Amino acid sequence: YMGGMKGAEALSAVLRENPVLVTVKLSGNELNDRAGKYLADALVTNQKVEHLDLSHNMFGQPAGEALGVAMAENVGLKKLDLSWNNFRGQGAVAVAKGLGANIFLRVLDLSYNGFGNSGAAALGAALKSNNVLEELHIGNNRIALEGALALALGLKGNKNL
Repeated sequence: YMGGMKGAEALSAVLRENPVLVTVKLSGNELNDRAGKYLADALVTNQKVEHLDLSHNMFGQPAGEALGVAMAENVGLKKLDLSWNNFRGQGAVAVAKGLGANIFLRVLDLSYNGFGNSGAAALGAALKSNNVLEELHIGNNRIALEGALALALGLKGNKNL
């Protein structure tokens, strides 16, 4: 456990200034939306982190929105694990928008976020413009036929996945 908000705020400050940190693993730290926003702000500034594991936390829609913006602006991140959070539909839509604008991320894990068809449709749209992603993990997200079809349409024009 990272010490709550003070820990997240301190780590965010370190990430903004640290030019050598390449891998950051913060899985299972009970980080909430506010912590997610701090970390997202740091990702906009820090372009050196290549692997970020934020799985098994308590991120919801606000953190998803902040991380989506950070993904669109970050050029260093290669692998991002956001599995086992609680983004649901709108949080996943925001992350998908960030993915659509990102041309550097290679691996994205969004499994176990319960985002359903709306998140799947947004990911499908993002995959039409993102041709660099090599791995996308989206298991256990309550995706029904409608969402699966939207994903399939996005994958149709994607040559990397």
